[in-house]
Amino acid sequence: MKKVFTIYVCLIFSLNLIKAQVPQIPIPRIEAMPNLPSPYNMRDWKDVAIKFDAFVFDEQKQGPYLPLASYGIGSNSFPNLPKVNLHTYVGTNSPNGNEAINVMPAIVKALLWWALTGEFRMEKT
Repeated sequence: MKKVFTIYVCLIFSLNLIKAQVPQIPIPRIEAMPNLPSPYNMRDWKDVAIKFDAFVFDEQKQGPYLPLASYGIGSNSFPNLPKVNLHTYVGTNSPNGNEAINVMPAIVKALLWWALTGEFRMEKT
């Protein structure tokens, strides 16, 4: 029985190895398109990230729904640690309308900045 199982497994793996890849069919309209747009302008993502960080985490911003971030002490999981609040969407008034999807990229960015430059950017408490 063990020998039959081993042969069966080897047969399955060998059939997967000899499968040919299906070739792509050229579509004339697609082939006529350029690989890169002309003119090609790459967005300065470093500048975008710096401006986003400065805008979102500026506690002095004035206007409707501003400032976007708020800071405090304590949460359900870590009651004695500082926390940052970013609402799920701009304009909500819910005190519990925060999600990690908004905060985690900012924390990762701050840690990457620290790792690359040695400048610690998470001083807000």
